[in-house]
Amino acid sequence: MAFLGVERSAKEFTWVERPADPNLIQRLRAESAVDELRAQLLASRGITPEALDAFMRPRLRDLLPDPSDLKGFHEFESAFFSAHQAGERIGILADYDVDGATSAAVLVAFLRALRLSFELYVPDRLNEGYGPSDEAFDHFTRLGITTVITLDCGSMAHGPLHRAESKGIRVLVIDHHLIDGAPPSVTAHINPNQSGCISGIGTCAAVGVCFTVIIGLRRSARQRDIACELDLMLLLDLVALGTVCDVVPLKGLNRAFVLQGLKVWPQSINPGLRALTDVLPKKPVFDGSLAGFQIGPRLNAAGRIGPSDMAARILTRKDEKEAKRLAQELDRLNQQRRDIESQVLSEARLALRDQSQDSPINLVVNPSWHPGVVGIVAGRLKDSTGKPSIVLGGQAGEEALSGSGRSVPGFDLGAAVLSLRGQGLLLSGGGHAMAAGLKLMPNQLEAVREGLARLIARSPSSELSVKKRPIDIAIRPSAATFQLAQFLTSLQPFGSENPEPKVAITDLRVEFMTTVGKNHLKLRLSDGAGYKLSAIAFRAAGTSMEMCFRQGRDQLIHVVGTLAVDDWASGEASQLLVEDVALSGTN
Repeated sequence: MAFLGVERSAKEFTWVERPADPNLIQRLRAESAVDELRAQLLASRGITPEALDAFMRPRLRDLLPDPSDLKGFHEFESAFFSAHQAGERIGILADYDVDGATSAAVLVAFLRALRLSFELYVPDRLNEGYGPSDEAFDHFTRLGITTVITLDCGSMAHGPLHRAESKGIRVLVIDHHLIDGAPPSVTAHINPNQSGCISGIGTCAAVGVCFTVIIGLRRSARQRDIACELDLMLLLDLVALGTVCDVVPLKGLNRAFVLQGLKVWPQSINPGLRALTDVLPKKPVFDGSLAGFQIGPRLNAAGRIGPSDMAARILTRKDEKEAKRLAQELDRLNQQRRDIESQVLSEARLALRDQSQDSPINLVVNPSWHPGVVGIVAGRLKDSTGKPSIVLGGQAGEEALSGSGRSVPGFDLGAAVLSLRGQGLLLSGGGHAMAAGLKLMPNQLEAVREGLARLIARSPSSELSVKKRPIDIAIRPSAATFQLAQFLTSLQPFGSENPEPKVAITDLRVEFMTTVGKNHLKLRLSDGAGYKLSAIAFRAAGTSMEMCFRQGRDQLIHVVGTLAVDDWASGEASQLLVEDVALSGTN
């Protein structure tokens, strides 16, 4: 049922209420002394009265497990200190994304504190693909390295890891990805998602798992009278960055990692992180968006269109000048990535015009599209159409098509890709409910399209094609107070399983509207009873939103957005950052 009766907003969304258990709302009101609005916001995130304090004020000491609870820790510990005693050079094989790069940076800081040398290797995204490869272990063998730690990868790389162990290399895996079948046979395998692990940190990013392992290794070092002067809490900015960028649930330990890491970040001891922060066009605000929308894209730009090891290199460099040079290069690559993405997105939208509007999925292909941006473009198509979307590109010298997909609630895209792979319709593929990667030959394309359509038809959700905008609460302007805006801010950091609250403000008229900047609309809204609300709609000038606002001079409208503290106002004031608008059913 459409929330507030809005079945089609100015941006063509159906508004829906984010579900919240009414019994939990009443419990929060009774046991935690919060009002109806705050109780609804907390209940929609599954926060019980018992968990409220830990959610609002998470403490690492209360949430971190004993590292020895990680299955494989004792084997890892034994092999690691055997290498330390022998003075070995440690090989590090890290994934090319932010989670892999931050994991590498945390481990390198620890190795340096123990005065161990290391060799960092990051597979080339285009030529080697994801995870450990024979090329990587050949590289370590040429250098005489016999102990290799894999970070954010390795749990499913049976072939390369088996061959490495058979050649005398001890492989120590730190990973967090879901495992399909038995794990590889290696010297030590740490993954909280493997069967028999009792650590309870399976929702952590690899950097969180790596940090937990290092806590245990430092404890072991002290027991062995090995000096280690590193304050591990000073590494939490890196843990926060990797956690946010890997889009893991921001609850429990992950939430504590991010909140504590954001406190450390302004005085970061990492030269690369400082350089990346300094290169931003505006003075940074140290919140989750800094990691997810500013620093993260710059680090990922290297893996997408540049040297895959650049993200790990900048976060493991000690030289300030080199860190600044790399930060500037990453900033340039990120702009180049945005330009490529914009071009591919434009072409993908044109390609969609040739598809039937009745198709339950967007599937567009062009061998010339850069494989480094197809996942981002798939996400853009999914957001604009409300349909699961797959974008396939190509690679020079390869006939096969490879790409990424993004899904919507109600359709498990990862399971669908695994099903198609099991039917022999894909060369490879995998993922999770909301995102997946796949590779196929051109002659498999139509069978894949038809197979996906069949799987969607069997999906339990009958409204996959409906563009939905979840809304947390609906209020009148009089309730859009500075105090409510402060409370909403206190729920940060926002991300997976803790989305930024969306507030609907009902039955308003537009008293004033003007264009500011290039295409933003500044508004003053009123309920006719004396309550007024300051609002701004970014990039809304000349769009359907502006047309609806113009109608709002004579008709009542509802607006949806995020309620924030107005930093530009004198005194205590709030402001709505408008994301959508719709005509009210009443005048």
